[in-house]
Amino acid sequence: MSNLINENLETSGNLTSNSELTANVKTWGRPQKISADLGFNSLTKVDNIIYLTNRDFDGLFSFDLNSKPTDTIYLTAQGYGGVYSATVIDEWAKPQKIAITAGLRFSSIIAIGHTAYLTSPSGGIYSFDLITQALPHHIALTEKYGFLDLFAVGNTLYLTTKGPDGIFVFDIISQKEPTRMLNTEGLGFRSIAVKDNVAYLTTHSGDGIYTYNLSTKEKPQQVSGTGGFGFSDIIISNNTAYLTTQGSDGIFTFDLVSRAQPQRLPNSTGLGFEGIILI
Repeated sequence: MSNLINENLETSGNLTSNSELTANVKTWGRPQKISADLGFNSLTKVDNIIYLTNRDFDGLFSFDLNSKPTDTIYLTAQGYGGVYSATVIDEWAKPQKIAITAGLRFSSIIAIGHTAYLTSPSGGIYSFDLITQALPHHIALTEKYGFLDLFAVGNTLYLTTKGPDGIFVFDIISQKEPTRMLNTEGLGFRSIAVKDNVAYLTTHSGDGIYTYNLSTKEKPQQVSGTGGFGFSDIIISNNTAYLTTQGSDGIFTFDLVSRAQPQRLPNSTGLGFEGIILI
């Protein structure tokens, strides 16, 4: 799922347009598998480590980047296909299970500082200290919610749900019960990313990209020209969105300024990815 991307990644890298990205991806070549056949869905990066959620009840895994290059896309494969990178690199270390998290099932992960926040498909929100790596803390008043993806803006989490339950908001400081955002009830969103106080969302039904203004809270609107695209995860860097697909259709980009029709990246056709981050 999405991941879920940390806010500072919105300005990471040097990619400012689809043309620049296309040039870089041609240099990177076709995404290559860099791990064993493990089942991951979401991923996030803190310091030099990628943390991944496992699609089974197998907790969290960590993946040390060491001195691996930046300006690189990392993706989780659909099913049990492991982790891919858009840069071909030899001698990757195998992702390591964080033992204390075994037996827990998470959908998505995002880090605020050195604390990871994780969604559970049947049990709300957990927090996990990446330094002490003590047992993940189940946040009270969230247990009854089946959250899917999450995005952080400051100390606020915006969350999507497993079903047509709209968008929820949760303050990690007050930790009051999550509340549904106005005019989103009955809508089923899969992944979320926020740019300039506008949420960009993919849908369960595979119906393109929707936007939701977090200030005006008007009903989410489908972005013209994106209908019919079955997107899964979404991240944003500068003014470009990067999206994985619900099938084996590779990686797409979408220019948030021109709003031209989404474009598939070269060398990604026929590959099925779920989570995506840009480092």
